Amino acid sequence: MAASDLSGLKPVYLIFGKEELLLERALRRLRDMVAAEGDPDFDFDSFSGENAKADDVIAAANTLPFLAPRRLVIVRDA
Repeated sequence: MAASDLSGLKPVYLIFGKEELLLERALRRLRDMVAAEGDPDFDFDSFSGENAKADDVIAAANTLPFLAPRRLVIVRDA
């Protein structure tokens, strides 16, 4: 999927595996695609699965985006 064609983005992605390099590449690609739509500083949240509370992650996912049509919420080590 090209960075300019964002209509194919799904609402949720599960990216997992043992290869850290491949995980980071996939995450960076997804982050770059979302950032192409607007300012990622306002519409981005990242959580550590070890410390995050489910209510906080859900609240971030349910928050409407500010300067873009969508927001990105990342939970690492879920």
